Amino acid sequence: MLKRFVLPAAFLAITLLGVPARAQQGPTPEQQQMFQQMRDMRQQMMQNMQDKGIDPQQFFQEMGQQIQAGTLDPADLQQYMLDKGVMTQDMVTQVTQMQTTMQSAQLGTLQQQLKVSDDDWKLLKPKIQKVLDAMAALGIASPIGGMGFGGGGGFGGGMGGGSTSEVGKAIKDMRTTVRDAKSTDDDVKAKLAVVRDARTKAKGDLATAQKDLIELLTPRQEAVLTNYGIIP
Repeated sequence: MLKRFVLPAAFLAITLLGVPARAQQGPTPEQQQMFQQMRDMRQQMMQNMQDKGIDPQQFFQEMGQQIQAGTLDPADLQQYMLDKGVMTQDMVTQVTQMQTTMQSAQLGTLQQQLKVSDDDWKLLKPKIQKVLDAMAALGIASPIGGMGFGGGGGFGGGMGGGSTSEVGKAIKDMRTTVRDAKSTDDDVKAKLAVVRDARTKAKGDLATAQKDLIELLTPRQEAVLTNYGIIP
């Protein structure tokens, strides 16, 4: 189970498993094509690991240790795979494009479930997107089919905040301080305080975004979005 989670293509697997489960009907031909593209990319990553002499067993073990220690930085993992030739920049671009496409498709499905006209959707969609962005800043994976990449693109979210969010930056800075043998307890405490302050602000931003969204909803629409996990 752990090996599946820490696989370099774990973020692809999360999407592959998550999106069809939410669909009321089977995946569309476009989704099926995208899922096959993900599987092909995962297979290519594994082949690249073998070609570059990277022992998958050791890689999985190291990633598992970092997950347990809470020090795994997805952005660093992505850069590592780029540096080692496991991934290419084109793969990163494809993944980002796939996430955008899948989220757009899920938003379209959501519009149908909310039973809103195109004109009303123009008002409602930005409110929903603001909530999703606030979730990404906190490291909460997208409830509607994203891969938890976080704000700003890249493998930034899902593990403490998008790498470009204030929370993500604070966490990365704290990790750097913790890893530095020369840092003092006071140094770590200061960085920890910054992380907590950033999280408090991000939680407030999320609560505000959710409140603004709820004000536009009917009770049935509230129920739909609550079911998705977009609002509490």
